[in-house]
Amino acid sequence: NIVLGGKFLASINFGGGTLIGVNTMAYSAYLAKFTSAGAYVWAKAYGSLSGAVSIVALAVDSAGSIYTTGEFYTSANLGSGTLTAYNGYGYSPYLAKYAADSTPQWSVALTGPSSPFATAIATDSSGNVWVTGYFSQTLNIGGGTTLSSFGGQTAFVGKYTGTGAYQWSQTF
Repeated sequence: NIVLGGKFLASINFGGGTLIGVNTMAYSAYLAKFTSAGAYVWAKAYGSLSGAVSIVALAVDSAGSIYTTGEFYTSANLGSGTLTAYNGYGYSPYLAKYAADSTPQWSVALTGPSSPFATAIATDSSGNVWVTGYFSQTLNIGGGTTLSSFGGQTAFVGKYTGTGAYQWSQTF
């Protein structure tokens, strides 16, 4: 199977009908699945009435579950509840998991005062999910853990279970 994720403005069609954005004045995220031969399976839109949402990276585990990371502005619903940015304003990265049939499983916001960004996501053979990105100042990465910047932009990597529980993190 082929899974795509990204952002679009207003509407997009992957072959199964027109997908309408959640907010036609800001980017909505899309998640689309196709067979290995390229035939349309499904497509979903996620977003926010208060701002933009995007998927910047995704990974698929051995069971077919789909993990995404990206960013949202102010607040967003990625299918499993509303996420809120730091102090309810600005951009925040997120992690989200979807079943192979697109059913939302969970999502978590990574928040900080200086618009942190997630840039990549991966899964491992033990069912864990890894996310990396960068931030300045501080980043609440989950599990009650707040990372501190070395000054300027600081890279991070975080490890989570397949159920979204925070495991550990490191800054660089």
